[in-house]
Amino acid sequence: GDCSGHYKKCLLALIA
Repeated sequence: GDCSGHYKKCLLALIA
């Protein structure tokens, strides 16, 4: 996933 930039983006990537 893309954990670079925004933490929410990382969390969403882990959940999705």
